[in-house]
Amino acid sequence: QDATEPLPALTDGQLQQLLAGDVVRFLDPPEASSGARRAVGLMLSDRDPAELWVACQDPHYVALDDLTERRLRLDASTGRAVWYGHIDLPAPFKDRHWMVDVWNNHALYANSEGLAWEHAWRERRDSLGEARPLADSGALGAVDAQVFDDSLETPLNRGAWVLLSLPDGRTLFVYHATSVVGGSIPEGLFSRYVLMGMDKLLRGIDQRARDLVRGHYRAGHAPLPGPGPFALPFFP
Repeated sequence: QDATEPLPALTDGQLQQLLAGDVVRFLDPPEASSGARRAVGLMLSDRDPAELWVACQDPHYVALDDLTERRLRLDASTGRAVWYGHIDLPAPFKDRHWMVDVWNNHALYANSEGLAWEHAWRERRDSLGEARPLADSGALGAVDAQVFDDSLETPLNRGAWVLLSLPDGRTLFVYHATSVVGGSIPEGLFSRYVLMGMDKLLRGIDQRARDLVRGHYRAGHAPLPGPGPFALPFFP
């Protein structure tokens, strides 16, 4: 009840898929107001929540090859941040980009006694001009000024990473995103495009949590906001 967006109940078949080690992915029904559909992906991981937390939101990492993300600013006292994102879509579709407000759900962490962690975001409309200097300076890599100007802003973009600690020591790792991309791309088509990449996204982050995070997030790294009102402790 404290989640930014409640997770859907799973069917017996989907629970069996999770237990078998599969990534469970599906689309919610279209929203009545916007027609947008939420893409949801879940998997069971042997990694602890802190490892996955770093792996999915450390600004040094990129979740997917066709995705560019940059944190513009962070309020260390609250953990709230503003991020720019850009996705390189296959021709003939124009690329999309966005600005989002990002926060960690402190109430969920507290009321679940630390068992549920949520890192959520929501669109920040008409603020892309804040990221334009980064494109001009080359700080966005392949997203130069021309690519930036040729991209379309997504009018709706919200979602969350969710981590649930289970009694058997594993972590239920969840990603869900709801987007309206605008332009000539049907919403259902884009939602299915997101869904197709869900396995790669979740398994890639799980592998990063296993192989890289403990050697990376150590003393000397800038602290990451934790799931509650504190910085995430460094790994020893």
